[in-house]
This record gives sequence, C-alpha cells and structure tokens, in this order.
Amino acid sequence: MIPLSSRIDKYKRIMDRKEKSGKPCDILHIAKLDDSRESAFLIQDMFPITEEYIEREYTIAGNHLMLTSEHTVKEIEQKARKVIGMLKRGIKFTPTQPDVMAILEKLRMHRQHLKEYR
Repeated sequence: MIPLSSRIDKYKRIMDRKEKSGKPCDILHIAKLDDSRESAFLIQDMFPITEEYIEREYTIAGNHLMLTSEHTVKEIEQKARKVIGMLKRGIKFTPTQPDVMAILEKLRMHRQHLKEYR
C-alpha cells in the first residue's frame, strides 16, 4: 500500500532538493489521478497489506481514485521495487518508519497459519 498526499508543494521541494544534489528521487512520485488532481505517492511510506485488511476502496467525496496511465503505474512500480530493495538492506527513510520487513513476515506467517486451519 502506498499512501497519497495532497501536499504537492512540500513534496516537490523535497524532490527538487534531492535532484539538485545529484541523487535520484525514488521515494516520491507526483502524478495526476483520473480526477485531474495531483497527488504525491509517498513511496518511502509504503507498507505491506493483505486483502483481508482492506475494508473498502478509498474514495474522496464518494469518488474512487484511479490511476489509469500505464506509464505512470510502471514508473511508480519501478520506484517501489527500488525502495523495497533498500528496505530489505535495512535502509530507513524516516526516524519513525515502521519495520516494514517485520510486518511483511508477520503477514506471511498469518497467511500460512490460516492455510493450515482450512
């Protein structure tokens, strides 16, 4: 799950600083959703989740948020794979970042446990 933010200016400044220092900015991505609003994909804050924990689709004012540009989806997926690789190596992006790999392992164990009882 990749959280979204509407604070575009804040995240554009972060992206600009990283790029000016010669570093790629794989932790964030700004794109327009189908409602024509820009959203910041906070890739550095992504976390694992399974379907059983998803109660409903996310909506704003009753409108489903969609990202239908395959090109944008591929860019975000590519950045997410890079961030996952960094997380696996123990890199943290924020001081309060949860242990994403431990969460993933617990979800896997829970899923396995459910399979054993079915």
